Amino acid sequence: MRPRHERLAEQIRLTELLPAAKAELVRYPGVRDVGVGLKEVNDRVTEEIVFRVYVSEKKSPSELATGMIPKLIRGVPTDVVLESAPHETEDHDKYRPLLGGIQIGNDSNSVRGTLGCLAQRNSDKSMVLLSNKHVMLADTAIAGEKIGQPSISCCCCCKGNIVGEVLDSGYDALVDCAIAKIKGQPGFLNEIQDIGPIFGSASIIAASGSTVTLGDKVRKRGCATGLTTGTVTNVSKATPAGIEPDKNSPARTNQIEVKADPGQEWFQFDGDSGAVLVNEANVVVGLMWGVDKVSKLAYANRITDVLTKLDIKIVESGTLGTIPLGASPSAEEVAALDVADAPLSEITAVLERSPKGRQLLELFDRHGDEINELLNTNREVKVAWHRFHGPEFTAHIIESARERDHAIPAKIEGVSPANLLIRMSVVLQDNGSPALAAVVEANTLPTLKLFAATKTVHELLEHFDASDEELQAAGSTSTELI
Repeated sequence: MRPRHERLAEQIRLTELLPAAKAELVRYPGVRDVGVGLKEVNDRVTEEIVFRVYVSEKKSPSELATGMIPKLIRGVPTDVVLESAPHETEDHDKYRPLLGGIQIGNDSNSVRGTLGCLAQRNSDKSMVLLSNKHVMLADTAIAGEKIGQPSISCCCCCKGNIVGEVLDSGYDALVDCAIAKIKGQPGFLNEIQDIGPIFGSASIIAASGSTVTLGDKVRKRGCATGLTTGTVTNVSKATPAGIEPDKNSPARTNQIEVKADPGQEWFQFDGDSGAVLVNEANVVVGLMWGVDKVSKLAYANRITDVLTKLDIKIVESGTLGTIPLGASPSAEEVAALDVADAPLSEITAVLERSPKGRQLLELFDRHGDEINELLNTNREVKVAWHRFHGPEFTAHIIESARERDHAIPAKIEGVSPANLLIRMSVVLQDNGSPALAAVVEANTLPTLKLFAATKTVHELLEHFDASDEELQAAGSTSTELI
């Protein structure tokens, strides 16, 4: 590869010619965009800087009434690149402490994406989680949405793995970004999985107008394709509107385009959205958000635009006056612990002590996401849950976990826990997967017996904490649960 200063000089020369060249080339049918970038030969990136001509489909000479795209324009070679509309991306291990490159999801749907890295708010110096808006606030979610890692889990009546709450976002012609404040006590590392510590963010290079230069080597770590390496092929790509899955997404300008290195089919894929793009010095240069599934080119916002939109900065690891490589939450963050997390931790700890409890946790881990999805999206399940006072009973169960003497009410407006369990058993079997339906059917009667024999969460947990012999000696009829 030619020295960076030579590449930059050639990039500047072609950028000056680009407006006139683009005006000529967009007249050809099917041309969607023209940019300054690197030529590809046999799916490999070369060091030749050319005008990249992006088309929706390649046609033979006989199909082109107005002729083929010229091989030279203004004395500069062209390279025709086949592309479709970029597809926004989404995607399982649990990581504590938190760090970049791992899976996250919100509380409203099943969309999964990647936590890019930690950032710091300029307003109050608090540490936040950085990703895409279409990951953190997918569909109809709004600010305040809970973020889970690897996703928000459901255990009995409580939700766990909550590590953040969305504070702010940006979604326009330059960026797709969002931040969340850290909740609970997950701890964090100022590094990216498989990449290591990060050392701040890049500024705009005056000559290139971007945070990168053509031909720069870059990396990203996402929860779908892991660690991938690539080459910057365009520093100012214009991407079209209507990006899947959001048909209303805007056209974007000044995006960084990356081609995967040989031996890698994709630089990023579904689930990698939100990963940060870093250069060879582990400096953040962009925020990944999309991929073209025809050309397999990946796209990132310039990190400078993201930082401006969200009023944040990427701090350097291990330098004076910044956070250390790892840190625990502040006293204020601990005080703001979500009300469901503390009791859930105690419930989980007790259940993990017995084979029966571990089996129950395994079932919730296996089917919790599906149940949560049905509660959020299936009308019959949602109506039954609310009509039979599911949220109210859940609140009492959480309070009973927090306060040992708090009894779960026998009835709420004439509805008993048994009424709720029976109705939910019916709708979950009718609307869930065959695997979920079988589990619900097998455990409905034992669960009814268990709730009939207990009045508080701690009495219920004693059932799981005791051995089978102790339960039989006490005359329990609910040992068949799970």
